[in-house]
Amino acid sequence: MKKLTRSHFIFLSVPIILMGLFAYSIGVPFLDLMELKTIDARFESRKKIETRSDVVLAVIDEKSIAKEGKWMWPRSKMADLVTRLSHAGAKVIAFDIGFLEPDDKRIVEVINNIQSTLHSLNSEEIQFLHHLKNTTDNDKALADSIKNSSAKIVLGYFFQNDIKALEHTDSKDIQIHQKNILNSRYQFERYSSQEAKNIELLEQVIPQSNIKEISDAASLSGYFNFFPDEDGAVRWLHTVLKFKETLYAPLSLVTVSAFLDGPLSINIDEYGVQNIQVGNLSIPTDEEGRVLINYRGEEKSFPHISVTDILRGDVPQNKLKNKIVIIGATAIGIYDLRVTPFGSVFPGIEIHANIVDSILAEDFLHKPKWSAIFDVLAILLAGIFLGIVLPRVEVIPGVLAGILVFMGYILFCQFLFTTHGIVLNLVYPLSVTMLIYVSITAFRYFMETKKKRFIKNAFSTYLAPTVVNQLLESPGNLELGGEERDITAFFSDVQGFT
Repeated sequence: MKKLTRSHFIFLSVPIILMGLFAYSIGVPFLDLMELKTIDARFESRKKIETRSDVVLAVIDEKSIAKEGKWMWPRSKMADLVTRLSHAGAKVIAFDIGFLEPDDKRIVEVINNIQSTLHSLNSEEIQFLHHLKNTTDNDKALADSIKNSSAKIVLGYFFQNDIKALEHTDSKDIQIHQKNILNSRYQFERYSSQEAKNIELLEQVIPQSNIKEISDAASLSGYFNFFPDEDGAVRWLHTVLKFKETLYAPLSLVTVSAFLDGPLSINIDEYGVQNIQVGNLSIPTDEEGRVLINYRGEEKSFPHISVTDILRGDVPQNKLKNKIVIIGATAIGIYDLRVTPFGSVFPGIEIHANIVDSILAEDFLHKPKWSAIFDVLAILLAGIFLGIVLPRVEVIPGVLAGILVFMGYILFCQFLFTTHGIVLNLVYPLSVTMLIYVSITAFRYFMETKKKRFIKNAFSTYLAPTVVNQLLESPGNLELGGEERDITAFFSDVQGFT
């Protein structure tokens, strides 16, 4: 048996190792999805990360709906919210809400009709109508509050990536939308070479911007698109989207840029995006410009302040002063529901908060440039180790060796994930480990069963059953030339026996 396994373990191990390397190089969708699930498990195994005090969420929750009325509210209420946050000393106000259509302007239209119909109005009456129009134009009220705010305002918008959207949008509207989002461009695009400028990035079809009046009032904006994985979970932030040869930044990055007063820069080489910079702060990305979101924990990892409490002046100023305030909805039926590693009910506003917090803490999850080499070495070494050890040991030591490799690698990857934010591949090395273990174990079982059957068939008619059973229990005892032993021979005489 020993000779047999030494000559056959390469036959068993090498094809599995090569198959694992090939699968890793091309990417098997099912295994890649399983890898994403292991990332979810790593999040759940890691304890909650304490969040910074810089980020608070102003939420439109059930309490706000009950006290302020059903959504959507008039823009005048949002204008009041901006004014109150500004007076409380908020440093940055970011909207996880889009103002994509004009507010109800029927009252303004009535006033305009009165002015055009009545020509004999005195100056006081004209002034009164102007005042009435200004106070009932909710879009203007919000735009004015944004202009007058001491806080930096970051508006949110989104891109449509469905080509069918072009059928219902003319070129003039596209130009208007494009102009409205120019303040979310990267300030600096740095390319290592002319070839780097030809790198393909995620191209978008049409931006859906805020209305012009509100867009013009704000100096900053960012898209709030997320692109879920195949299982619907949001794990990645796309730090750059491309529209008509211009590169745009997401809401979270623009918010951090405003908070740190640092320009947004993107560095691209021939292989793709190298990193993103906010001032002197560097954010590692993959070649597509993606960042694995470092979730701090479950829902409500950040302070929630009900919008109605802010509107009614019930929030202490120190809870808002010098903070990043992200405004969004959490009330059932109106909020942006997302699937994350922590469950299927996760408000989109909290994803933005997680991204902002991890960037400010410079606490990133990333795959280092050497991670691909490490993954390949892990597949090779795990396969070779088991391929050499398993054929040479008995069943129990073999099981222990398999568990040692399997669990040891899991714990090692979890350690790097928790302490250094390094993400290594788990599924491919572990798949190779399992396949080699199962293959060698099955092969050994097959060969031992075959040998026992041969012994039983060959000797059961010549030897006593007890001797045959001894041979079956220890087939290695069956050797040509017999067996040498030191023994004691006992001779005796039996009285009366001849």
